[in-house]
Amino acid sequence: MKHRFIILWVILGLFAVLTACAHQGETPLSEVGYPLPDEATNQQESLYELNSGYPPDIVEQQQTEYFVEEIIIPLPEEGQAVVHGRLLSISDEMPYLAPSLYLGSVLKPDSDSEDAPLLTSISIDDDPVALQAIDGNFVFNHVSPGEYGLFLWTPMSAFIIQDAKTGNAVLIDVKPDEIYDLGTVYVP
Repeated sequence: MKHRFIILWVILGLFAVLTACAHQGETPLSEVGYPLPDEATNQQESLYELNSGYPPDIVEQQQTEYFVEEIIIPLPEEGQAVVHGRLLSISDEMPYLAPSLYLGSVLKPDSDSEDAPLLTSISIDDDPVALQAIDGNFVFNHVSPGEYGLFLWTPMSAFIIQDAKTGNAVLIDVKPDEIYDLGTVYVP
């Protein structure tokens, strides 16, 4: 018991030292005020390019910059498939412009039980990524046969999209030389 208290005090002491070092030389926010001085704003400008949500005019520009006006559904190449659909926000039925849409692999569980969890995998380097339009339409070209889930990827996380109207995960079993229409997928 005595050793636990000693370890706890050592950890708290290290935390206090690291916290003090981290804040050394910083100007308290109460002294900076708002808006930030020009010098601080210039240093922060590159962060806004990452779609941080501020200032709004930059975010609006980014949201349309990476999307095309219209998507034309191509014919699949031999042995490949094409998957397309549309994302809409369920609250206002406006186009949902996703940061990045991927088709991630669905892995078969070892069990045939209905309670077996849905196992999925995504690789942003290898999995198909969608071309998206400003009207919410998207298309995946050159999709290899396999079982996939529709994924929303952000720098913080990736998750399989569940249609907000049905509550079901958007899954698709892709066969070669086919065109698949996922229809309208509603997101919260």
